[in-house]
This record gives sequence, C-alpha cells and structure tokens, in this order.
Amino acid sequence: MVGPVSSPSASADVLVLGATVAGLTTAVQLARAGISVVVLDPSPATRFGLGLITVGQGATLREIELHRGGAAVATYVEWTHHATRWLQDTLPELGVTITPRVSYELCVDGHLAFNLVQEKRLLRSVDESVTMVDDPPISVKVRPALRIPDQASLDSWTHRTALTRLAAELGVTVLTGVTLRRYLRRTEWEVLYEVDGDHRSLTARDLVDTLGAAPWGDLGLDLQTRVHPIIEAAGDCADIHTFVDSPASLVYGSRGFTVVIGHHVSVVRERAAAADLVGWVTAQLGQSVTKVRARYAEVTADRVPVVGAIPVLRGAWVARGFGLYETTSGTAAGLQLADAIATGGPQPWAPVRVPSGPLAAWRRWAGRDMDPMVEVPDLLRRRGLD
Repeated sequence: MVGPVSSPSASADVLVLGATVAGLTTAVQLARAGISVVVLDPSPATRFGLGLITVGQGATLREIELHRGGAAVATYVEWTHHATRWLQDTLPELGVTITPRVSYELCVDGHLAFNLVQEKRLLRSVDESVTMVDDPPISVKVRPALRIPDQASLDSWTHRTALTRLAAELGVTVLTGVTLRRYLRRTEWEVLYEVDGDHRSLTARDLVDTLGAAPWGDLGLDLQTRVHPIIEAAGDCADIHTFVDSPASLVYGSRGFTVVIGHHVSVVRERAAAADLVGWVTAQLGQSVTKVRARYAEVTADRVPVVGAIPVLRGAWVARGFGLYETTSGTAAGLQLADAIATGGPQPWAPVRVPSGPLAAWRRWAGRDMDPMVEVPDLLRRRGLD
C-alpha cells in the first residue's frame, strides 16, 4: 500500500481502477494538474507491460486501419512517439534505465509475410525509417523481416516501482490487494471495496477502467480471457523480435536471459501451447529452457486499443486492449485520458465495436498490398521491397 490511507468513506475527483501502465500514468498526469486521484488495484502485482518501447506492434496498425481508417494509424503512431518522449523524459530521473534496441518483425512461413508488407506500408506512410531485410540477426531461418531501428526497452518492475513512487509523491492514493464490490452512479460514482478485511466506499466524479472490471460490460468487444505462455531460455539477445507465424510471438533479452512469449490462446490451451513453445525454442533457437514462468494474461483480446469516454455513461472512461505492447501504448493512453479528463482534450481512440466472425477474419487478409507469395528466396529483393 502506497500513499495516504483511505478512510472507510472517502472521495476523490477521479478513481482509477488498476495500477497498470495506463492507470498509473493517468494518475500521475492528473495529479500534476492538481486533480485528486485514488487508484484501486485488485491484485498485489497486476500485469504491467513487458518494458518494450517500440512503434512496431505486430498486426495492431493494420487492425486500426481496418476499423478506424488510415488517419487513425497516423494518430496512433503520433501518440506512440509522444509516449516514448514522456518515458524518456520522466523515467531516467526516477532511476529507470532505458536501453536502446532494434526491433524486427519476423516471418517463418513466407506466405504470412503479408502482415509484414502491410506494417511496412503503414509505418512508411507516417515517415518511419523501416526496411525489409532477408537476414535478421537471429538463428531461426526467416524470410523476410521488417527492421525498425531506434527502439528501446526498460525493466518493467523498476518502471512500476518508479511510477508508483512518483504518484505517491504527487499525493495519489494507491491501494493494492483490493476486492472490488459494486458500483453505483448517482450524482457521482460510488464504489464499494474491501482491503485487508476492512469494508470501504469511495465516491468520485470520474471513474477510469484500465482492468476491464467496470460495470458497463464488454462494450461490444471481444473480452474473452486469453493467456500467453511465457518461458525463459539461457543466454541473451540484443534485439526485439516479433514473430507472425511461429509458436513464439515475441523474443527479447532481459537481464541476461531470453524471454520467449507465445501467441495468445484460450486458458484450456495453455499447457499445450507452452509445450509447443518449449519445443520451438529448443529446436529453432538452440537454447535450453531454464524456466516456464507464470502465464502472461491480456486484459482484453479486442485487437485495437479502446481509450476514451464511455458513450452515454457520464463520468466513465476506459483504457484497455494493449496486448504485448502495453509499455508504450498504455503510456500513450494514460497521457491521452489525463488530457481529456483535465482539459477536454481529443479522444482519437474512443470505443468502437470491433467486428468478429468469418467476414472480419477474411478482411484481415484482404485489401491493398496483399502479397501472399513472398516465400520465394530473394523475392523481396527482386521485387524492390527491401
């Protein structure tokens, strides 16, 4: 528990649900604007991003283009850069080390390189210096790869600790291990909760949901719980590798070992997916697995960020859907929410209904620049795509 202790009945201008990247960033920025904030977190160690600071985010940009249009992609990247600058300006003064990295989006089976061609097009459309290469620095045979320079990483635990400490110094109350009870909306929000066996209530003008725990339901999104199997392997790697089409989704180095995260699966598939991931690391990376860590669970599986005011429900805000790239995207969401709440700023990622079903799945593969035949060796170079 950090910050002043809440009384059994207390009030604040803004109540933030979740000590997440988005939640703590929102709290810090609102406190800097002179707004009283309380953060309620239902776990002693809520999931807190992977520490990756990168504009390369797998299929996310393509999903944003499909559901929100090309202008939204430019806005998303702009906010991503804004978040990166905020992290670089704020965290080193708090003792957090930011390490420069190069990011690669990778493809093993070439027919799925369509995703890389789409991301290259979208990043170049906003003047990002990305290139397609045939020989990324990793032992796995891949072709092609999208190289994204000037990215970075940080240790997520020191990030969490630093933001929590900064929030407390600014007067924010952060309560962890909270059991959330019920929500009422009269002239203000009233939230009942329990901490250390003590039943309490809190009223607030605005309520910000960064956990998916609020009473308004799923907003038409796919909020089914997904899990990412995660393992550690011996050795380290200098770059960030995001895979499109292998049991691994993300490979990166952290404190002397390699972290390998699988693609998200349903909870019942977790054990099988972890076994596939272990086999892939042993056979393809040639590294020995040292630990199968606790699952990495996404808050949502909605494919696109959802940030902004809840339609029709006064005083309700949401920031969810960042997946594996929460350090950057969650920071951007927190900055955007704080600006919108404090000054009425824009909400370019306001909630949208995300289509599902066979037609939506087909649309992710159809459209401009579709090129499913790039598995032929050196085809990228011959077509001038590198």
